[in-house]
Amino acid sequence: MIRELFFNNGPAISMIFQLGFEPKENRFYELTHEQYKQLRADGEDISEVWYMLLSKEYKQQANETMIVNEQQKESLLMAAKIIESYCEKTDQVFHNYDDKLNFVSNLLPPVFTSSSKFKKRYLQLVK
Repeated sequence: MIRELFFNNGPAISMIFQLGFEPKENRFYELTHEQYKQLRADGEDISEVWYMLLSKEYKQQANETMIVNEQQKESLLMAAKIIESYCEKTDQVFHNYDDKLNFVSNLLPPVFTSSSKFKKRYLQLVK
């Protein structure tokens, strides 16, 4: 589990902390024909399926959409399962996904949360 966490799903776990919401299967939409054409024009390999990740919780800029390929999508879904498994092992009550991410952020090394609002301060200044 440790190897899988760090090497296979670590970047996806970090991305979930940055996004601040749970990526669920029903939030991924395959790109349209026109979007695939644009992706090809941008130099991306379109030999695999690509998705937009859409959620009302994700505050993207105008004309900006988060896209992921099939492998990245699967990594995000697996990372969400890993986060959920941490939450299932406690008696704590979670009212929303932010509560879950706050809880899990205390269990993971800071590298996973360092660029998110769930960042924890592990060292304290003493005067």
